[in-house]
Amino acid sequence: MEVDKVLIVLLVACVPIAAILYAVTIERTRQVAPDLLDQIDPHGFRAMNAGSQVRFSGYLLRRGYREIGDPMLRRLFAAFHGLFWCFCLGWLVLTVFLLR
Repeated sequence: MEVDKVLIVLLVACVPIAAILYAVTIERTRQVAPDLLDQIDPHGFRAMNAGSQVRFSGYLLRRGYREIGDPMLRRLFAAFHGLFWCFCLGWLVLTVFLLR
């Protein structure tokens, strides 16, 4: 397989992984620290609402999750943060390969 085809497969594979990780992270947050969701989105966090997801992404990018006391929840947020950057970098690399 060529590099661009491998990158496309990896980028497509990231989507369901991110969806599962997002669902687990939100569910764990609701169990452990429900007030954190109000902090992320003061308008009322709704997991499937685009505005709430943008605010969630902003929270990840600011790395505000470092203050969370639950180590498992902190790891889930860190994993989602890492996957987010890998996904972005993957698209950048794919764009460079396609423009060559």
